[in-house]
Amino acid sequence: MQQPPYFTVDLSVRVADLNYGNHLGYNGLVSLLHHARLEYFKHFGINELDVDGATAYIKQLKVDYQGEAFLHDVLHFQYRVFETTRAVCTFEALITKNDDHAPVAHAFETMILLDNQTKKVVKNSNGFAKLIDYRGE
Repeated sequence: MQQPPYFTVDLSVRVADLNYGNHLGYNGLVSLLHHARLEYFKHFGINELDVDGATAYIKQLKVDYQGEAFLHDVLHFQYRVFETTRAVCTFEALITKNDDHAPVAHAFETMILLDNQTKKVVKNSNGFAKLIDYRGE
């Protein structure tokens, strides 16, 4: 089966994203991942606070750091749905930088949906279907 294409979001490294080594810190990368994911969702009309009456929460985050990024580097976040089950959806993000697309990190974000009223896990909604069905533009 052919893998779906990636959807790309570009963000610049900000001063607040730097650590004591003067390069992108882990907390800065997590913040930028969240911002990029929100832009990815927004493009498809999805709001993680209300996905068909449920809220999307990060259950697990795995990051493989592959290179450094510095102030004003442009990071390219390439997102796609990696895997779905009845109750979770895992997104893959390849993060590269600048015009040469040097690798920075490879991340997997596993999300669950909780019903806004009962706070219980619900099965993947139709809201993520747009992401699952994405075949490029």
